[in-house]
Amino acid sequence: MTRRMLIDRRRFLFGTGGAMLALPVLESLLPRTARGGVDAPPKRLVVVCHHQGRLVANGKPEDWWSPRTTTGPLPPAGTAPSAMLAALAPIRDEIVTLDGIDNLVRHASAMADGHIPALVSSLTCQPQAGEEWRSIGPSIDYVAGLRLRASAAMRPSLVLPASATPYNDYGYSPTQWQGPDGTEGATVSGNPAIAVGDIFGPPVADPTPTPQPPTLRERLAARRVDLLSGVSDQLASLRQRVSAKDRERLDRHAAFIASTQALLQGGGPSQPTTTCTRPDEAAMPHVVPADWDEWQQTGNLPEWSRGRSDDLTWPHQLENLVQALACDVVRVAGLGFHPDPAWSSEFGAGASPFEGDGALHNLVHGLQATANNPSGADEIATGFQSYGRKFTQLVQRLAEIEDIDGSRLLDNTLVVWVSEMGYGSDHFAWNIPVVMAGMPSAFPQGQGRHVVHDRRTMGDLWAHVLRMLGGDDQEFGATGTLGALADAHGVADLSLGAGYTGLGPSTPLHAGPLDL
Repeated sequence: MTRRMLIDRRRFLFGTGGAMLALPVLESLLPRTARGGVDAPPKRLVVVCHHQGRLVANGKPEDWWSPRTTTGPLPPAGTAPSAMLAALAPIRDEIVTLDGIDNLVRHASAMADGHIPALVSSLTCQPQAGEEWRSIGPSIDYVAGLRLRASAAMRPSLVLPASATPYNDYGYSPTQWQGPDGTEGATVSGNPAIAVGDIFGPPVADPTPTPQPPTLRERLAARRVDLLSGVSDQLASLRQRVSAKDRERLDRHAAFIASTQALLQGGGPSQPTTTCTRPDEAAMPHVVPADWDEWQQTGNLPEWSRGRSDDLTWPHQLENLVQALACDVVRVAGLGFHPDPAWSSEFGAGASPFEGDGALHNLVHGLQATANNPSGADEIATGFQSYGRKFTQLVQRLAEIEDIDGSRLLDNTLVVWVSEMGYGSDHFAWNIPVVMAGMPSAFPQGQGRHVVHDRRTMGDLWAHVLRMLGGDDQEFGATGTLGALADAHGVADLSLGAGYTGLGPSTPLHAGPLDL
């Protein structure tokens, strides 16, 4: 190698290390341009969860949740899809409902409690950490958020309680939402006025602050961008002069530096919509006690606990969630419903049959068949509309927001509503109720339909969701067979709360893609 070639190589490597390989980050990780030269909007995900599954009856034909028994179109627009999903009638053409999705990983737990193993595995598809109230792995919101976020500074996901309720009110804790290695997810306050600060940070006193001179780091960053434009032509020229093998090596090196920069600096800038607005916490009801600690200090049961004041607080929490996405503060959000709701919004103040602690849980356990308690089944179906109504309002509000390219925010946001079980009456973790909405481009067969699968798993569902968001995942969470997973965690009995025949050691944890 001549001295001149050595100098050129050093100059080239200086350019690539100092600036040039910001170029692959800008070109490969930022959204591609859309119509009129406007950047394509980012993809987003909202995961919605309620407890106890379908709540009424343990299977067809008494299952009040399923819109139909076979794959096909949902009932006509404006018609209730089913008794439990009546509130979804206004968004019929925006949704797909699914049957045949099983939470198999729940059975790789020896814990006698019928709820916790299902809760911790439903979004993670990883088994329980011993008898702790957590999984051993992250939930789908965290995994998707790592991929979709604009930069390392953006939080992967945020979880919003749908009710203004103390953090630990009657078991209301983010058991389903897990960070890395099963650590606690990032849950904001259920008090909407406090949640604004949790999501957007403290308010800015002066909206037009005096510009400050750039820091040394900012000047160096700007210099790197300037250097980039000076070496990109050299890279293109060099690629033409080297062998195919060296060109491949050069491309791998460039990709490596690009991925490193993406890890350290993020994959691109935030992309708020033109309608991005920080919600005004001063205009929100500030319910008291504000949190669990304040509740313990006062010793008084707040009248708004268990969702009793949802009509007052929910519209503001809904706007917090939607604006968090519209302002690109976060690209993945969770919405969690209370496990023991009073459902006052559906019955009127003081009129709900679910005012007593544990009333819903106790009633559900007697509803293996609707004939066991017809009036109780009717009451649950009425109360369940609180979930459906909030889901419908979320979808409709996302449809009202204009994205950065003029499309609807809903067009680029996938919304998935699930539960941890299929039938809470017997803790059955099969036939999980699933509703999907938004992002119509991700549904090749269209929306406004019900899909019946011949057994798929939650791992299949979340892997398919990741593919809808741009990944190539074929599996999510634990892999292999249920027996191998159970053996690895010392679980001998796979039948606990099984509920259907055929479950055994050879049952695969993944059965294939969904019919979407």
